[in-house]
Amino acid sequence: MPENAKKTKVDRETVQPELATVESAETRKTSVEETVAPEQATGPEETGNDGSGEGEDLAAVVQRLKEENETLHNNYLRLRADLENIRRRTQNEIASIRQTASEALINRLLPVLDNLERAVSANAENEAWKKGVEMVLCQFQEVLAAEGLQPIPAVGEIFNPELHEAVFAEPADAPEGTILQELQKGYILNGKVIRFSKVKVVS
Repeated sequence: MPENAKKTKVDRETVQPELATVESAETRKTSVEETVAPEQATGPEETGNDGSGEGEDLAAVVQRLKEENETLHNNYLRLRADLENIRRRTQNEIASIRQTASEALINRLLPVLDNLERAVSANAENEAWKKGVEMVLCQFQEVLAAEGLQPIPAVGEIFNPELHEAVFAEPADAPEGTILQELQKGYILNGKVIRFSKVKVVS
């Protein structure tokens, strides 16, 4: 065989495997593209080109946040009302405690007030002494009045069992039940009777 023919045969044998390798690579590439393309084509259809899936999720989040905000607002209003009730109840309790303490103290001072009034009513020979007692009594009455103490009207009034205590009764030229004499003065403290007036009434 001529030398040129041998060379041509060798070249063809060498080139053919290379061409086969190139064709095989191109075939695999085409196969991969055909496999991937359908998945890419169906991807937008599943999620939606208009983003409707994402829109639905956003609406759900907004609705959930609105519900949470309403719940928090209701809890805030409830706690605020509870706090206001506690504050009002505490103020009432403090006022009640102060009134009770004031009532107890004034009840203990009423006998002192009675004695001062008796001293002023007595026939004292020393006018200066009597005037001094009157000044003390007046000042004492002003202090007690500032605390809400008021005397209960008696003589000439019609007997009231809610204010007066009848100790004696006698006939007189006056309507029945009229108070003739006050034996012990009664007092009202901030609208509450703390001592009834002891009186003599017309029977």
